[in-house]
Amino acid sequence: MNKKISPNWILLSLAISAFAIGSTEFISVGIMPLLTRTFGISLSQGGLTVSIYALGGGC
Repeated sequence: MNKKISPNWILLSLAISAFAIGSTEFISVGIMPLLTRTFGISLSQGGLTVSIYALGGGC
């Protein structure tokens, strides 16, 4: 049987996925002071890891 998926469900799933993917960078920035202290790295190195993650997630 071929079931047709409602376009509303597709749009909702895409919106939730985009929110989840986009919010990970903001969460990383929010806990940046904890990360820099824990791993003994500078703030610029920590920011670079978030940038690299964002670039990789965007591809």
